[in-house]
Amino acid sequence: MRFGIAAFRQQLVPYMEHARRAGGRQRHRPGHTTASRERRGDIRAWAKDRDIALSGRGRIPANIAQQYQAAMG
Repeated sequence: MRFGIAAFRQQLVPYMEHARRAGGRQRHRPGHTTASRERRGDIRAWAKDRDIALSGRGRIPANIAQQYQAAMG
């Protein structure tokens, strides 16, 4: 039994309607802006002045960022 291209494509339609593309373009995640870098530096300096233990690198814990925000108004 031989099928033509059109018949083959017709059989694939139900699968193609529910398919997702693999690979392809990836979403671009924006990098850190200069302002966000400066803000992180400000938070780290503020925490250091108040003897709050904070790593020099990595994510700033939310509670410290909230304390900074509250202090700055």
